[in-house]
Amino acid sequence: MKTTLFYSIIVIVALLASCSGVSGDREVRLEIPNPQGINLEKYDTIIYQELTLSSMPQGFNPVGDLKNFFLGDFAKALGKTVEAWDESKHGEGKNPPRSLLLTGTLKLDIKERSKIEDKKDDKGKKKRAFVGIQNWEMTLSLTIKDLSNGTVVFTQSMEEKSPDVLPNSNKFNFDNLFFKISNQLDRKIQRVKRMETRYLLD
Repeated sequence: MKTTLFYSIIVIVALLASCSGVSGDREVRLEIPNPQGINLEKYDTIIYQELTLSSMPQGFNPVGDLKNFFLGDFAKALGKTVEAWDESKHGEGKNPPRSLLLTGTLKLDIKERSKIEDKKDDKGKKKRAFVGIQNWEMTLSLTIKDLSNGTVVFTQSMEEKSPDVLPNSNKFNFDNLFFKISNQLDRKIQRVKRMETRYLLD
């Protein structure tokens, strides 16, 4: 008799626990479209006009690298043809139908400073010394227009920073920052759906 009562109590407790779980909030995963993205299905071609560069390091010119990115990796990521601006082909009244024009500016802000680090002398002994370093900040501001009517369909400014980088490494520092910027751009420009968590009340 005591054994039967014991098992009955266990069953009741289990049922109460189950009911309490059902009465709580239910977690669901929903696909939310990117509201800032462009409906690229409406367009066949993106025309890239060279970015206006500002405050580049002396003797460093990334124009070719930027052009290769937008005509190559950027085009593949979007699944669209990207052409370089050509006045004879894309001048007034010559724009292909269902096309977009991408323009903008790319600015660097490079600040120099020194910090103390442990360095080894010729005999292998550690000593404190001042070392020159740089802080890099990149800002990419883009505008994309529908060439059929001049409507701005996308405008965005993106920033990335690389603190405490070595001077005289312009190519490496630039590529590192622009890689981060390009990832931002890819996420912002595409109207892809992302998963978000919502809770439903019972």
